Amino acid sequence: MAEEEHTPSSGVPAWLVALVAVLFVAVLFTGAFLVSTIAGGDRYASPTERDIREASQTLARDPDDLQARLALAYAYQQGGRFEDAVREYDTVLNAVPDEPAALYNKGVALLALGRETEGEEALWLTLAARPAHVLAAKALGVRLMERREWAELAEMLLPVVEKDEKAADLQAMLGRAYEELGDRQRALERYRLALVYDSDLSEALEGVERLEVTP
Repeated sequence: MAEEEHTPSSGVPAWLVALVAVLFVAVLFTGAFLVSTIAGGDRYASPTERDIREASQTLARDPDDLQARLALAYAYQQGGRFEDAVREYDTVLNAVPDEPAALYNKGVALLALGRETEGEEALWLTLAARPAHVLAAKALGVRLMERREWAELAEMLLPVVEKDEKAADLQAMLGRAYEELGDRQRALERYRLALVYDSDLSEALEGVERLEVTP
């Protein structure tokens, strides 16, 4: 049997020396990686984590920076931290009660938390502050449709589409409200107007098809 190879001076097997050398290099690499991560953590953070850190740093310098607070609130919201987001939106709204971005996003965050009454209230306030806020109208409209509250849906949507006629999906939603309320003519007008701006919109196409074949 061949003798096991040893280093000349220590009697340690050469394979073990090589293994220790490899492990030593690995430890050095790991240590360098950890130091790099700690020193430059932003490189390894998610975009949302970086946004939270940057907005927090800005607010540490200037707590009255409302744009930074809005950015922080939105970053929390994007990260699923809805309670934190609502808290920051409320801080903005304490300073500017009709700030539409804070109102709308607060409403969305509240809905995500299951606080539906408060969420819808925030969406209504968004529309009061900015009547042509299409996203708020969509979010609220979907909920009114689910509850089949057609008269309230039509009342909510009409001023929005009058200010933003090109919102094809809202035109179709308004057409559906009129259709359910039995106003065939106005429903057709809204469906057709929706198709002017989105000729492939299925809700409008289906609505026109239903109503044009109805005696």
